[in-house]
Formats: sequence, C-alpha cells, structure tokens
Amino acid sequence: MKRRMVLAAALMAVVVLASSAQMRERGGAAIDAPGLTEAQEVELTGRLRLERDQLPVLVAADREYTLRIAPALGAELDVATGQEVTVAGYLMERASRDLLGTTAFVMVRAIEVNGTRYVMPVIGHMRGDVPRTSGPAPRGRTHRRP
Repeated sequence: MKRRMVLAAALMAVVVLASSAQMRERGGAAIDAPGLTEAQEVELTGRLRLERDQLPVLVAADREYTLRIAPALGAELDVATGQEVTVAGYLMERASRDLLGTTAFVMVRAIEVNGTRYVMPVIGHMRGDVPRTSGPAPRGRTHRRP
C-alpha cells in the first residue's frame, strides 16, 4: 500500500513538472487544455435554449453551441428561450466528456437581440494594464510589468 502511494505521488510530480515546462516553452499560453481547438472568430444566428442552472445554448444550423457570456454583458440582456439572436465571438471545440464527440462553445464578445447589439467592452490588455484617462487611481499594484 505504501509503495503504491509513493509511486502515485512520484507520478503526479512528474506530470506537474512536465506541464509547467511546456507552459514556459509556450510563453504561458492562457488557454491550454487537452483536446481544445484553436479559437476561430465566428458570427452565428440561431435560437436560444435557456435552462435553469445551465449555460445558455445557441441552436444554429442543427448544431448546438454553448455560450460563455461575461457577467458584464449578460447583465444587460433580457432574452427568453426560443428567441432568435446573433452572437459574435470565438468558437472553440473540445472533446466531449464521454470522448465520443466534440462540444462546441462560443466565447461571446457581442450579441444582437431584437435589433439591438450589445458589445462586451475591451478594457486594457491581458496582463491587466488598464488605460485610464480620468477617474480614481487604480487600487492594488500600480506598476507595469517589463
């Protein structure tokens, strides 16, 4: 029993070290998951399917897309199940949980509902640098990384 525990711990350490080395080689890519395809910019029109405690799903051209909508954008929307919408964002696919197919999801950056287009504001860079022209000084770390 002890031998198995030691072997399992050693195997986990090797996996962690190997994955951290890969991340350093790639420059710390933000999205790096097994079976995840590279993002493609898309614009899709279809009908919404909303269920309690589930992510919204867009059904377009007989295919389902799980929508990932930022809270800042989602708070602006008033939609219902079956409503036709157009979404623009980044499509990615990954192996489904049962490994028999793929799951498609869209990182939504804009959505059009009843002729009104809602766009997710782009603020700063991925590092967290927020350009400011006025307003209060930022809290926390205020210096830039080199």
